Amino acid sequence: MPEVIYTFQRKEMKFVLNQGDFDFLFALVSEHMDGDTYPHYRIRSWYYDTPSRLVARENEGHPKYKAKLRYRIYVDAEKSPQFLEMKSKLNGVTYKRRIKVHSFEGALEEAMQGESQIAKEIAYFIKTHPGLKPSLAITYDRFAFHDDHSDLRITFDRDVFAGVVPLVEPNQYILEVKTSVALPWWLIRGLESRGLYRRSFSKFATGNKVSSAIIDASEADPSHLKYVGKAIIE
Repeated sequence: MPEVIYTFQRKEMKFVLNQGDFDFLFALVSEHMDGDTYPHYRIRSWYYDTPSRLVARENEGHPKYKAKLRYRIYVDAEKSPQFLEMKSKLNGVTYKRRIKVHSFEGALEEAMQGESQIAKEIAYFIKTHPGLKPSLAITYDRFAFHDDHSDLRITFDRDVFAGVVPLVEPNQYILEVKTSVALPWWLIRGLESRGLYRRSFSKFATGNKVSSAIIDASEADPSHLKYVGKAIIE
């Protein structure tokens, strides 16, 4: 069966919202953009890393280039497509390349046997990171919008978890604006009216730090870990 492949190239801007921000911006975005075919869904991603946590270390800080590999499904879809994705960032531009796979257990092997350029890029990442295995599970709810006249895409994520540990507080949302062109004025004015500015938030980096915190505090009071992700939002 021929490989089904996807590729995306765009800038990503993230904002951390409270409930009031979300209510305002959700209504604003709904006026100007269309919801996706499935406008509300739940995502689960398993990120791969080596036993020495090489991928996590390569992604620390703000390097000019960084990449990570994940397996993704849509939890609430009866027959969810399964993807193996490599997400990379170079000089502020995000690239996402993914292929459809048939199983969680065989995803890496499928990529290694693929013939497409994207499969070969993923295979190279696998070869240069020996011992890759699923190391971190991230789950969240997403509301998604797109613009039919450009590549603008806007998503709102809530209930973000690494395993069973919340990475954001209740009634807190992560807004992601993805585009290769300038932001529309209606969105700029909307963000400014709420006093919102771009902030750094990586589910992968935050989840890894939470995992380390859990290990370090394994004998401590579990309440200390309740919102450990909060301190990692910059």
